[in-house]
Amino acid sequence: ASLVPMDEWAFNTSQEYTVDGLRYYLDTEHGIAQFNGIYRTWSQSEFVLPAVITVDGNSYAVVSMENRYRHGQDSITSVVLPLSLRRIGQYAFSYFRSLTSLDVPANVEVFGSQVFYGCDNENISIKMNPITPPAFEGDLEGYSKKKFIVPDGTLHAYRLANDWSNSVLVSENPVTVTVDVADPGELGRLVLDEAGYLQEVNKLVVSGELNSDDWTNIKNMSNLVAIDMSGLKNTSIPSSQFYGKWAMDEAVISGKCATIGDYAFYQTGLKEVVIPEGVETIGYEAFYQCDKAATLTLPSTLKSIGGETFRKMSKIEAVEIPNSVTSVGTYAFEGCSSLRDVKLSESMTIINDYMLRGTAIERIDIPESVTEIKNSAFANCASLDSVVCPSSLKYIRNSAFYGCSSLKSIEMNEGLTTIEEYAFQNCKALTEIILPSSLTSCKGYSFNGCSNLKKIYARSIIPATTKGSCPLSGVSLNDVVLYVPSWSVQEYQLADGWNQFMTVETHDFMPENIYINKDFVFALRDTLAADYRPNIALQWSSTQSEDAYGNWNYETGNLTINSRSKLPVNDFSLYVSPYAKYYEDYKVIYPWSSESSEYSSTSLIVNGEMRAENVTLNLLARRSRWQFVSFPFDVQMSDIVPMDSITQWVIREYSGENRANNKLDSTWVNVASDATLSAGKGYILHCYNPNSELVQFTVSPLRESVNRQAIFISTDRSVALEENLSEFEHNRSWNLIGNPYPSYYDSRFLDFDAPITVWNTYENNYRAYSPVDDAYILSPGEAFFVQRPVEQEAIAFDKTGRQTHTYARILEEEPAAASARRMAAASRSQRLVINLNLNGENVSDRTRVVLNDAASMDYELSRDASKFMSIDTDVPQFFSIYNGVRYAINERPVADGEVTLGVIVKKAGVYTITIPEDDMNEYEIVDLLMNTTSVLRADQPFEFTAEPGDMESRFILRSISGGDATGVDAIAGGEGEDNAPAFNVAGQAVNKKVADGIIVTQKRKVIK
Repeated sequence: ASLVPMDEWAFNTSQEYTVDGLRYYLDTEHGIAQFNGIYRTWSQSEFVLPAVITVDGNSYAVVSMENRYRHGQDSITSVVLPLSLRRIGQYAFSYFRSLTSLDVPANVEVFGSQVFYGCDNENISIKMNPITPPAFEGDLEGYSKKKFIVPDGTLHAYRLANDWSNSVLVSENPVTVTVDVADPGELGRLVLDEAGYLQEVNKLVVSGELNSDDWTNIKNMSNLVAIDMSGLKNTSIPSSQFYGKWAMDEAVISGKCATIGDYAFYQTGLKEVVIPEGVETIGYEAFYQCDKAATLTLPSTLKSIGGETFRKMSKIEAVEIPNSVTSVGTYAFEGCSSLRDVKLSESMTIINDYMLRGTAIERIDIPESVTEIKNSAFANCASLDSVVCPSSLKYIRNSAFYGCSSLKSIEMNEGLTTIEEYAFQNCKALTEIILPSSLTSCKGYSFNGCSNLKKIYARSIIPATTKGSCPLSGVSLNDVVLYVPSWSVQEYQLADGWNQFMTVETHDFMPENIYINKDFVFALRDTLAADYRPNIALQWSSTQSEDAYGNWNYETGNLTINSRSKLPVNDFSLYVSPYAKYYEDYKVIYPWSSESSEYSSTSLIVNGEMRAENVTLNLLARRSRWQFVSFPFDVQMSDIVPMDSITQWVIREYSGENRANNKLDSTWVNVASDATLSAGKGYILHCYNPNSELVQFTVSPLRESVNRQAIFISTDRSVALEENLSEFEHNRSWNLIGNPYPSYYDSRFLDFDAPITVWNTYENNYRAYSPVDDAYILSPGEAFFVQRPVEQEAIAFDKTGRQTHTYARILEEEPAAASARRMAAASRSQRLVINLNLNGENVSDRTRVVLNDAASMDYELSRDASKFMSIDTDVPQFFSIYNGVRYAINERPVADGEVTLGVIVKKAGVYTITIPEDDMNEYEIVDLLMNTTSVLRADQPFEFTAEPGDMESRFILRSISGGDATGVDAIAGGEGEDNAPAFNVAGQAVNKKVADGIIVTQKRKVIK
């Protein structure tokens, strides 16, 4: 009966019979049956389909099978089919997810549609016994990624049956070809000589050297299941070479290979991955989803592992990343769900994004080389219960340990600075945490959902920045205690995010390291433990905040020490970048940004007594620009060390003696490599590093120097001035000195009335300022030019002038002696200050004329400032001139009411002369070249055209306020002046006869 032709089968589909829990249709005429599926749940691992069933006393041969019910088969790993079977119909093995072996009887003639639908196990061994390839009927879905073992000698016939070509066909004894490619490009011919067809090679043993054509021919071997490349001379395996060869379960890689390309073994069926010694680089997704491999062996020569390289290798349980590896890409082991034992390379500096997410690790030892754990690196590692951070770690990034529900302990290191959002979200096994004193940023939601976290020990003196959100969020804070340093209780209670904790208590931990990255006043205890010597570092912050003046700036470490006891320190460090005030480096890196400099100087103000065993001044400089610098202590040149050894640099000092002797071409002198730079003296620095705009030096004080601890002086300081007599007064006694304090300093507090000249790094130009008329703030480490007045041997820096920011204070509100001195100097006589600006295309310069009948027409050391010319050929120069001397500040009597102005222009173009908006006066500009006279007002600039050249006497400034001025009284006053109302700069009406300060009357400004 089983030999009845298939087209004569007539199964009764209207009636179904159940025999031993299996359903059948019957063809009673021919005595045959079709299996329709399992009626009840099958509990055994093996399923045997009977050859004959009995119904109502009649026997029926089982010749066909389908699976109409598709349930009860999850436990089945193997199936035994009868020899009577001639048809395997639709859905026959659909959803047999655990099936590992199948022996197809020799008499099977037909395969139905979707026989293996939902049966995703690629490890099924399907042994085909039919000599003639069975035909297919209907939809072939479900046949992809199935390997069929066919009888020896039939592979070609099966391959010719088109429907079988979508599967992988392997002979019972795999077709094996061994070739030695002596001439690259010959592999294809050699294989055809052996096998007849590339597509019918199951195993290839290849040696010699391959070219791109050879690799392509190997890729075209669609039924390849094993390859031995141990004899190859090639040093790399091309990208995507074995991409998607899911049936290839064996590959031996040559020891000559150094690089395995991207996607090289992507989704192959390798049972083990052994990377031989000699391989240095494994590319992106090279072994992605090789989920049949149970072992992974990496060589000691390996240096780099690409992104997603071993992702979703779900069976590997252990991996040792050799110490030669410096880089592991993102997602490298993500989804390796059986991976329990991981040994990381001691050369890694980062644990990359998603690198070990979803693995089964229980504990991780992070090497000392690691500085950063990146986004989601250990996320959803549900078995991870403890982590020890190395001393090198600085950053724990977003969601790094997200969902590590078993994590009970994490030991954070001193040196860790940043914990980002959601870093430990839903780590519900955590009960307490110690945040190190080095922590400067603990972004909101860092411990979101950690419902059992009840104790948080914050050791930072300054609360870590939170971006306004509580680090422990999404839970009740009623029974949570935040422990903080005794010096910082109020700081935490006021800090955004931290102020949401309901209970704040102190702990007794005395931090070894104190990191200051924002404004902080350190009020020391009256008594400190005798052996307590912390390290203090003033640093930057990447956080911006709005300051008291309404400006958004990067926060920097500005420390004020108030103490009645001495603070001894082991190591003290700060950052000094005098250029940053002028040169907004953030705009250089990101030209579209209007943000302020991230690299501004930190500052220290000591009110009390402080000493340090070691001091490090981190000096920041811009490459390829001259910068003025000064140090608060003596420095040996050998103790100025660039962070990058390839940096080239030079320091020069100014020779006031050469200038006095009119040797103007030799005023700058190189400093010898073994010289000592003196505290309070100014120098210029130029450096170059091809790899960075920002160049950093470390500077240490000369240990044998008496001023080694001068950086901590809390009293007034004095800087001596050299006297060098000269034939010309404007060349006499020039000194380049520096701010002696490690803080910002208001020049109005100097015991000095004469002008100062500074170098503006951003504009590559000199600027002159007057302590009497200007509120110029010196940066830490900033140097400036002064001329020594005849009777003044030194400049005294009043300690009251120290401050932690670049904004000028309103001195009328300061009860300082320096304020009184300044106002006294300003009121010596009536003076009119005229600020003139010269503007070109993206360049500018300025000069100042001060009309004061008490001044002399000749150059005066205490009032006038000689013009320093810029070394930048693109910057125009603007000055007044009298008796051959060019002035940056020219204080003089009105005399004939005319002031000569000169310009030097390096580029032809249109230029304008302007006065500030708050200057209510009116002037006349006479252009001697064009023979024109124009009015100059705040709302009416003067415009002119210039060709390159030195126009020393091109303009006359005169006719001030429309009258023939003969003195300052006439300039500032006028008819009805006594009766005209007067106001101070705050807009309050005052009695101008008795009021001192800046008085505005008749739309004019007068200093009394």
